[in-house]
Amino acid sequence: SISVNDQFLKLVAVDGDIGENARVSYNITRGNGEGSFGIFPDGMLYVSSVLDRETKDHYQLTVHATDNGIEHRNSAVNITINVLDDNDNKPLFVNTTYSMSIKENSAAHTIIGSVSASDLDIGRNAEISYYLLSGQENFTIESQTGEIRSLVKFDREKLLEEIGVTFYIVEVKAIDNGIEKLEDIATVKIYILDENDNAPVFEKTMYRPKIHENSAKYSPVVQVVATDKDEGVNQAITYSIISGNEDGQFNINQAN
Repeated sequence: SISVNDQFLKLVAVDGDIGENARVSYNITRGNGEGSFGIFPDGMLYVSSVLDRETKDHYQLTVHATDNGIEHRNSAVNITINVLDDNDNKPLFVNTTYSMSIKENSAAHTIIGSVSASDLDIGRNAEISYYLLSGQENFTIESQTGEIRSLVKFDREKLLEEIGVTFYIVEVKAIDNGIEKLEDIATVKIYILDENDNAPVFEKTMYRPKIHENSAKYSPVVQVVATDKDEGVNQAITYSIISGNEDGQFNINQAN
């Protein structure tokens, strides 16, 4: 991030002659194909174009010092320039949004998933820590690994009653360790998956249907209805008669 035209190294060549024979000029003769550097007449090296360590972090220059005699004499020196890292890249999450899930009734501190970010810088500028911006009462994140864990045992049905959905949305921040810290933010959607923890419940605790004697076979008697707060296959209900029908007088449709 050094500015263009900033000077960073002065070369000095000494010529034992006098007058024009001792006047020295400097030229970069090798290793400057990108035109990243220049040299002033007094031997001061300077930056002539913007440097980017992530593109190129090493230069090997050759500079010739030439006198101004009728028969020019010169000398060469090799210069190795290492471009040091500046914190000019922020961490970037692998995904801007993540989708994770955890089964309801799972124990607190269950691992849900992890997020990951990378930084093109090096050293401390590339060291990343993770923090939660929201959802701290229900979730925690390991600052070094990005691993997200639960803090509580979830009840999907209760969550649905309270907020109308069965997921949480939390935001995660990745911060580098540069002197001037840079950051990125990702969104994590955590679904609470259903467990079969609710029994079906009949709409009535007692049914008292009536039917005429001599009713035809397969005449409808009553329809019983039960509901289940779970979802998916856990919500599918089948019906059966478990007692009082030892003589087989009645039958029930298992599906409804």
